[in-house]
Amino acid sequence: MQLRGVRRFVYVATLIDLALAGPHAVHCCSCASGIVATARLLGQTSGAALVALSFHLWHDEGPWLALWIGCCFSLVGSIASFLRLFRPGGK
Repeated sequence: MQLRGVRRFVYVATLIDLALAGPHAVHCCSCASGIVATARLLGQTSGAALVALSFHLWHDEGPWLALWIGCCFSLVGSIASFLRLFRPGGK
């Protein structure tokens, strides 16, 4: 991967890294795959529900409100991801 030199600043745990860790990591790789799929599905479902709710409750401002809600959630996610760099004992 091209990001190996940047990994000190941006840590992205990929399923490829888990698979290359050895035969004992196969179980961890399958668990990580299920967790990633579940988190992705939960995020898509809750995002679609919030968009539908904003379109239903605020007819004219619904699209703009949905965009602002999405921006706020992505900002919170970015901050949480950035704060992982400073946790004690973490990578």
